[in-house]
Amino acid sequence: MILAGQRERVAAWVASRIRDMGEPPARDYEAIGVTRDGRIIGGVIYAEYREMGPGQCDIRTHWAGEPGWLIRATLRVLFGYPFQQLGCIRVTALTSRGNKRALGISRRIGFQIEGCVRDGFGAGKDALLLGMLRRECRWIGD
Repeated sequence: MILAGQRERVAAWVASRIRDMGEPPARDYEAIGVTRDGRIIGGVIYAEYREMGPGQCDIRTHWAGEPGWLIRATLRVLFGYPFQQLGCIRVTALTSRGNKRALGISRRIGFQIEGCVRDGFGAGKDALLLGMLRRECRWIGD
């Protein structure tokens, strides 16, 4: 079940599962969770909304979840928020270069590797920059 309207709870849950994230954002963010039997099993933090021109925006995301939380219906909601509700043309994410599981999941759901952010998670901790364009997202309709 989708969990909306509890951004602090979802953000704290997501941040606690991302080793290199640190604290959740203090302000200007949204978070959507996924629950099973009343407990959170996955979630996304949407932060750093950025206007790129008239009718164009980008938003950064932080994803975490237990195995099996990303089902088709969930992905429609999680990508519907930035692409359909906010009107973003892209979604951006970072993952630790060494986090093969997160990288594999990100690639399977449609993110593309766009580059490396050297020391992106602190000294000696490189991050991979991932992005998905609205036109590439197979989880939402036009």
